[in-house]
Amino acid sequence: MEYTTANKSGKISARTLLVRFTATGLALSVFLFLNNTSRFSTKPAGKPKIMAHRGLAQTFDIKSVKWDSNTAAMIHEPGHAFLENTLPSMREAFARGADTVEFDVRLTSDQQLAVFHDFLLDYRTNGKGLVASVTMAEMRSLDVGYGYTADGGRTFPFRGRGTGLMVSADEVFAAFPDRSFLIHVKDGGETSGKLLGAMFKHKSPEWLSQIGVYGDHEAMMALKAVFPQLKVLSMKTLKSALISYILLGWTGYIPESMQNAQIHIPLKYARNLWGWPGKFLNRMDSVNTRVVLVAGDGKWSEGFDTEADLATIPEEFNGYIWTNRVDKIASSARFRASKEKVDSCIDYIEKTGKLWGVSEVAVNENQTVTFVDAEHYGYGCGLSMYDSAANFVSSLTLEVRQSCSFSDGHHAFLKYEVTAIGSGVASIAVLERFDARSFGKGLSEKTASVKVASYKNLTVSTDILK
Repeated sequence: MEYTTANKSGKISARTLLVRFTATGLALSVFLFLNNTSRFSTKPAGKPKIMAHRGLAQTFDIKSVKWDSNTAAMIHEPGHAFLENTLPSMREAFARGADTVEFDVRLTSDQQLAVFHDFLLDYRTNGKGLVASVTMAEMRSLDVGYGYTADGGRTFPFRGRGTGLMVSADEVFAAFPDRSFLIHVKDGGETSGKLLGAMFKHKSPEWLSQIGVYGDHEAMMALKAVFPQLKVLSMKTLKSALISYILLGWTGYIPESMQNAQIHIPLKYARNLWGWPGKFLNRMDSVNTRVVLVAGDGKWSEGFDTEADLATIPEEFNGYIWTNRVDKIASSARFRASKEKVDSCIDYIEKTGKLWGVSEVAVNENQTVTFVDAEHYGYGCGLSMYDSAANFVSSLTLEVRQSCSFSDGHHAFLKYEVTAIGSGVASIAVLERFDARSFGKGLSEKTASVKVASYKNLTVSTDILK
């Protein structure tokens, strides 16, 4: 085989041509490697973050789920008293170490967004019919724990305990004004998008930066038209983003469809993305895109729910980890704050005899008051009080958890027990660090006496006796 060329003979051998092709291919291979390997890139900063699916919820066997499964009727034996998509569930998820809580919304007949997963009321509640056919007021009257059973319907452990827990999306934002959320728009199209947009209208850019929305494509487009920087995701936008990146990402180019976005990627497929993990994450961070890693094939909200699951995630990963068991995984070393930072929190308590960053706490029927105390490092601290059933009642013993957030996103959690004695005195005992994200030495037990005006309006002085 011979080819014409400009040399004296006017011809070139196939061997020379092969060498040239090989050199070109080798150069391209070197470019692909250097442009997409994480070995020489800056390691993504920070620890991975926890995305708590539906807050702290009852669990079930994901492998048995189909599109129309009644998951309330197939729960595991309950290990806690919290129900998905409720304020106590979200509050507990944050207290356990969640950075972001995911919740579902559905459009009611009177054009409100109810925080609820199922399209039918029959599975989970004592109601009947479609969510779309009832008003928000009717939704509020339902018992959202009515249908849960772990033994095929012989017992219903949460029946009667879910009345009054149904809320609307705007109530979630009011209850947790500074927290990060991922909202799953289940239906409602453009109407749902516009309703959320109205809630977002007067929010700060800082608040919007920690919010993600996914689900109904028309709803996403309605939101994106008004809030171009908002991180959104629909199945259509996800497919467009990933296909574009697979075709062009090897060059380092980031398609527009992958910018200012919410990207959910099953780990089994993420390994095939250009630059995975470190360089890919740095690229996404540079274009304001939030990466959420999910387990399985991504079909049924499978999460990283055990230490064994976490061990499969690359060390460089600093994005969001999807989980259904924030109560199980948040204590993992993957999420812990540095020993020095937690020790600084503990040292402050021991030196001053006060709860870190909080001077006084008033707990009312809403269970929670949140403080931001600039005097003590400017960290935000929240205090929550519950009884053993996760409800605020006129109980003699309540559990208190304090969450202190560091500026780099890490947290330290402390656990106390508040006990009422007689008609007007209570004691606070520091039981332990609530080990969601902390290293370091333990806390010695200290107690303090406080006055209790009434069980429904409990004011706790946080001075701890030396």
